[in-house]
Amino acid sequence: MTLSRAQLEELAGLMVEKLETRRRREEPLVGVLEVAQWACMSRPWVYRNAAQLGGFRLGPGPRAPWRFRLSEVAAQFDPLWGGWM
Repeated sequence: MTLSRAQLEELAGLMVEKLETRRRREEPLVGVLEVAQWACMSRPWVYRNAAQLGGFRLGPGPRAPWRFRLSEVAAQFDPLWGGWM
């Protein structure tokens, strides 16, 4: 079986997507305090920006706890820590 260059590129893209999905599933979830400490920000700041940081609630209602993946939080910051993107 021989694959064309386009087919190989498509296959490579699918493999990268699958690996990224697996990595995200294996990345631990952290809470507001851990995000605040990691980002050197206050807990109220994390709550105010939770959705922008990629956070999600573990359940319905206003008191459901927030959880985050630090890789997603990090992606929201300027690489040089020059500020909020």
